Amino acid sequence: GKLNSVVNNAKIIQQMKSDGSIDSFGDYLWSFVDDKPILSQWTDVKEAPNKTEESEMMSKTLKKQGFKFVGPTTCYAFMQSCGMVIDHPMGSKWWREAEKRLKKRTG
Repeated sequence: GKLNSVVNNAKIIQQMKSDGSIDSFGDYLWSFVDDKPILSQWTDVKEAPNKTEESEMMSKTLKKQGFKFVGPTTCYAFMQSCGMVIDHPMGSKWWREAEKRLKKRTG
């Protein structure tokens, strides 16, 4: 089940590092969003997606590598939780604050 998938996924990460296909798993994951957070463009919570093209690509790529329990919805929730996607309604206080932070970013 899920616990076995954690062990499986950790082994895959170690193998990817060992064979030189990645230097950093974090950098690898951030590459799915071009190394910068995506600011949502929806205005009503009913429009909020549960997956995106980026999360579908992440899921497909990870599954191809042998990862388990990495569907596009799970990947999208992960992307939200670590700040790869800023998912607040466009124009809200939190969205505007995120937009200001992103405009100050270099790179």
